[in-house]
Amino acid sequence: MGFVDGPVEVTVPATSANLGPGYDALGLALALHDVLEVRALASDDGVVDVEGEGAGPRAARLDVHPDVRATVLVPSARLATSRARGVLPTYVPHADAAFNAGRAALLVEALTRRPDLLLDATDDRLHQAYRADVMPSSFELVQALRARGLAATVSGAGPTVLVLSAADGLGEVARVADALVGGTADWVVHRLDVDTRGVVAERL
Repeated sequence: MGFVDGPVEVTVPATSANLGPGYDALGLALALHDVLEVRALASDDGVVDVEGEGAGPRAARLDVHPDVRATVLVPSARLATSRARGVLPTYVPHADAAFNAGRAALLVEALTRRPDLLLDATDDRLHQAYRADVMPSSFELVQALRARGLAATVSGAGPTVLVLSAADGLGEVARVADALVGGTADWVVHRLDVDTRGVVAERL
């Protein structure tokens, strides 16, 4: 692949990983973006190496149902991914693994064709409860949102919380989120569309 002459503006969407049961397998691009200006080095020897986890991923893009919306609740607290991963057990019960496989498959259906299934499809037994001690506020918020019928999950390794809904459910998400975290500086709430373009590069 050759490099273009001159600067390129690259727009990269935010992402949310796992989405509940899809641990290290499912992710969603969201309409909140970083915009970078990139210039090629004055050399034809530029090489990009990817090493470690995800170095050779097999992935497929799916079209998300146009009615799906995301509400993202970002806490002021931060948590290193390494710490969040460090509390996960080496082994999990077979029943929990089977449960998550079924819910992950259901989540694909919910995201692409049946948003009404999002609450059941985002149920997880593989990672979120194990992380409760290192992000108690996030875990408690997820539980409170789900108890009110909203498809809430920890976003990626946390501590951000993601709520998926149909467009006509955004009002209810906003009402419940305001009741749970409104009036506090500890949480910032974003309503976001799903990003359908992915990474975009344009010459300046």
